[in-house]
Amino acid sequence: MKKWWQLAFASGLAFGSLCGFASEASAQARGVVAASGAQALSAPPAPMLGSSQQSDDVKKRDKNPMGVAGIGVKVGVAGMGEGKLSISRDGETYTSRVEARRGLQLSLPIDVGGDGFGWRFEPYLSFANVNVARTTSAGVQPGEQANLTAYGMYTGPTVNIHIVQPLYLGIGAGLKAAYVQSNAFDLAVDAYLRAPVSATYYVNNSVALVAELGFGYGASVYFNKPVAVVDPVTRVVSNRNEDPQAGKAFLWDCSIGVRLP
Repeated sequence: MKKWWQLAFASGLAFGSLCGFASEASAQARGVVAASGAQALSAPPAPMLGSSQQSDDVKKRDKNPMGVAGIGVKVGVAGMGEGKLSISRDGETYTSRVEARRGLQLSLPIDVGGDGFGWRFEPYLSFANVNVARTTSAGVQPGEQANLTAYGMYTGPTVNIHIVQPLYLGIGAGLKAAYVQSNAFDLAVDAYLRAPVSATYYVNNSVALVAELGFGYGASVYFNKPVAVVDPVTRVVSNRNEDPQAGKAFLWDCSIGVRLP
């Protein structure tokens, strides 16, 4: 009986020692974990992937906001002076003439290239109302009022120069051509060489205000509608094609608008 009591007492001492050792080890482990957590909380946050690249892109746009491609809308006034052209027909030479005209112009410029060298495609629509005096080999015919609507396109290279932070100066040269619809002509066309000068001011990185002035030189041709003519002898009615009206003239236009971006 005494041996059993001694064995139980020894087992209790061993179990107590084991529990004390485990408790101490657990406390040490909790201290290590707490220290690691404190270091993790005090450490600076890791940078997000791509944030530095995005910051560089924003800074670059702030310095040079003009995009590689841009689209806009402009409204203004366009016109051309009186044109004259000497035409020879059936051994006779006469001076053909087209009247000066001016009116409202709407355009949708599309720029490719951004800062520096680029290219512009600019479809436009213009309106004019002129008094047309027909000049043929038979002499000057009475004039009539004509409404002209031009469906055209300007295209050509452009160089945008970055003057200061938000301002660009654009210089270009190209061809401005149009099909002209009218109640007084069977067909009319314009073909002009044009040199535009523009100023583009960015109010922010996405929107810019644009002012442009253009000059050029070229020609317009109006093909007259056939005229019914009665033969005085046979009294037969026939259509006679009159001589076309043509003239070389100077071109000008001025407009304001917006560009994105």
